[in-house]
Amino acid sequence: WNNPDRAGGFGAVYFGETRCGKEVVVKLAFKDEFAERLLQNELYFNEKLTNSIPPRHGRRWATLIGKCRPPYIHGLPKEVSSSQILIFRREQGRTLDEFLSKDISYLEQSLHVPTNPIGSNGPRVHLFVKILGELLCSIVQLHRAGLVHRDVKPENVFIVPSDRSCPLKLLDLGSACDMGATLRRGLTDDTVDPLYAPPELKLNRKYPWSFDVFCIAVTALRALLPAFSKSTTELRKMMEEELPAVDYNFEQWCINKISTSDDELSRQVFLLLDKKNEWIVKLLQPMLAKNPACRPEPKEVLKKLGPVWAATLHSVEILSPAAPPLDRRLPQRLMQEMRMKPHILFLFVIQAAKFLLEKFFLPLIFRFIPRVLGCINRSFVASVTKRIGLAV
Repeated sequence: WNNPDRAGGFGAVYFGETRCGKEVVVKLAFKDEFAERLLQNELYFNEKLTNSIPPRHGRRWATLIGKCRPPYIHGLPKEVSSSQILIFRREQGRTLDEFLSKDISYLEQSLHVPTNPIGSNGPRVHLFVKILGELLCSIVQLHRAGLVHRDVKPENVFIVPSDRSCPLKLLDLGSACDMGATLRRGLTDDTVDPLYAPPELKLNRKYPWSFDVFCIAVTALRALLPAFSKSTTELRKMMEEELPAVDYNFEQWCINKISTSDDELSRQVFLLLDKKNEWIVKLLQPMLAKNPACRPEPKEVLKKLGPVWAATLHSVEILSPAAPPLDRRLPQRLMQEMRMKPHILFLFVIQAAKFLLEKFFLPLIFRFIPRVLGCINRSFVASVTKRIGLAV
């Protein structure tokens, strides 16, 4: 327990086996209120996806197989909480970040895509299309369930070579948000990575789905250009300095890059502006837009990738039932949700009582208690004085 297999800013991950011999992944949160809330959110979102999409329809996220609340675990570090433990099925594979930084050729073999014809220094067009298409299909599946992931990045994408139909699995739903419900769970519990997140950093309530589109574009861009793959130094410089300088105009950034520098990245961008690859620039241009309203929907991008991905989108939409549309007016929308999910009424009453208690009743109580105590004190002193006077 003192040596976790993976550790992040909010929890630790351990690899193990069940008594039946099945390999599992055990995830625990640190002893922090925010970290435990993220773990509870991840449990809620995984259960919602599991209940809405059957296993035979192809799940594009890590499979949750159980949870437990052990009273005590021998040897558990003090900084790790044991109040809730999530157990996932362990798949044979690696994260996209590990593939990109160590072994690109094995990644192309695992995803069954042709190797780069130009060589290791040119844009990896086939790999880019595969990763972009699979991530967009995964996000379509989540969006149809009403969830926004908000933290799509290579570290949260797990590649399973044995699963030909869904080789990319999304990890870490703790930062997600349930935008399909009136009580938008996880809306304020965001832990985005600024390297892959859009410039607004917060969900736009009118266009929440565009957040994931931007994250996917940056993730696919890292797989496209070899200068971005092994190290994120050049990518970070682009996202933090160069792209904001041109108001997130990706095509203008490409032109500026080949005209102002003569390094490995600029030569790769020059090949990207070739007539054979210029469609990639036009595809990424709206996905990386600064305004969330200007970014396309995931299904629109999939249709532009070709008929194969359009057919994949059609199958994903058929096998992933969309959540019923909700009324835009809050009272009617709330009543509609209560009919679909009776427990929403209980949650709403609890939230309303908490709001009224914090905003109205507690301030009134703390305001009038001193006055009441003062009046009682004064009346008590006056009565005692009166009795003493009568006795004298």
